[in-house]
Amino acid sequence: MKWLSCSMVLIGFSTQLFGQANSPPERIKEVTLSPNKSSYPALKYELYPSVLKQHPGNAALYLHRASAFLPRHFNPTKEWLADQDRVFDIMGTTVASKDDLKLLKDYLGNISNILRELEFAAECTDADWGLMERAKTDGINLLLQEVQYMRDLANKLRIHARIQVIEGNIPGALKDIRTGFALGRHTGKHGVLIQHLVGIAVTSMFLEELLVVMQHPDCPNLYWALADMPSPFIPISQAFDAERLWIDAAMPKFQDTIEVLLTKQQATDRLDQYWKEFSQTMGTNNEYMKMSPAAARLMQAGMVIVNLDKSKNSLLKKGYDPKILEKMPPAQVVLVHSMLNQRDILDRYFAAAKLPTSEAQLQLRKIDAEVRNTSGDLDLSAIFVRLLLPSLERVSASNGRMVRHIESLRAIEAIRLHIDSTGKIPANLDEVKVVTVPKDPINGKYFDYLPTENRFQLKVTPPDAQPQNAWNGWTYRVNIRK
Repeated sequence: MKWLSCSMVLIGFSTQLFGQANSPPERIKEVTLSPNKSSYPALKYELYPSVLKQHPGNAALYLHRASAFLPRHFNPTKEWLADQDRVFDIMGTTVASKDDLKLLKDYLGNISNILRELEFAAECTDADWGLMERAKTDGINLLLQEVQYMRDLANKLRIHARIQVIEGNIPGALKDIRTGFALGRHTGKHGVLIQHLVGIAVTSMFLEELLVVMQHPDCPNLYWALADMPSPFIPISQAFDAERLWIDAAMPKFQDTIEVLLTKQQATDRLDQYWKEFSQTMGTNNEYMKMSPAAARLMQAGMVIVNLDKSKNSLLKKGYDPKILEKMPPAQVVLVHSMLNQRDILDRYFAAAKLPTSEAQLQLRKIDAEVRNTSGDLDLSAIFVRLLLPSLERVSASNGRMVRHIESLRAIEAIRLHIDSTGKIPANLDEVKVVTVPKDPINGKYFDYLPTENRFQLKVTPPDAQPQNAWNGWTYRVNIRK
């Protein structure tokens, strides 16, 4: 199943952008900052186009135009591939070095046409990719080639931003960062789940690049620019709505299984057809697709035997008419229960995913545990939802990680404003009075903070005591220039 498999794979794929692949178990970011003041006026350098600069229009159209300037047929030489590896290494650091300037410029080439379209798209009020209706009609077969193009555009724009920093053009670098944030938001907004993931990945790329810009001695404090970014930065609700559409589009022919009393043969045939749909979801190489018809029927019969009593009792508890249940063939009872149970779980899961990040994570884990504890491994609803849940839960976690990234940078800028105002590194975050210090949006507490004489450490800890890995927590070690 193209869409679902892509959604799950892309969780890993979408993080493999410059500087984000093969990260160590714990990410430590060594940075050096100057205790600079905010710009005057406070939003002289915006990180997202304000309402004063936005104009009516659909950003998706201009992003498609920008992608048209990307090379479509390209046979790279060994030398070009070697340069690309070097560029990847450079962009994986948070250091802007003049030694890298020529390589970056030669590798990037002239992207003036791409920049023009990206900058115009950035100031559009909305981005409608026109995919909601296509999700209803095409379902799992909907192709999303534009997703890869957005990733390529982001990579080129980030290199351009790094060149600006190296050349000391901080306003130009911040303009590229602003355009990159808009690209991330427009990519993930009003799209399907895959686009939402790529939108998060693109935004994360430019949050990393912003840290490079912040380290330049001439970069102003960006506390207010970070505070002015839209919230939620990439709304998640429509991505989940689109995901629901393809699920409904995938199996429209089975609704009469619930509404009409089937014969024994019809119920058996319908169960076989229904199971084949699940097999396509899991991919053509799964064991069921390799079974002979006789073996498949035998497995289905075993599934009915294992789940019949549980299915019947569950439907009775939910208020299903016992007289109708008695007339149903066993295969239909199991299938009806599977379909309704699947719908119930997904209803709750999609609703929970739209809650505020911290509450969403708690609810999603509860539902996930409920599904994983379901007895009967051959329960169709359990099989399908188990396949889907890891993807949706990780999307919600990715969204929360992006918000933590934004707020942790704003916390650093709050500390920098305090140092500029008092000349001292605060002993604790309650000492910072010049502005409010943002708290971790997941747990509502201050980020872990440890000061020393000329530096401080700010740590984003894994939520809910989860084991540390490269994505759920990281540490900034911040040196302050004198």
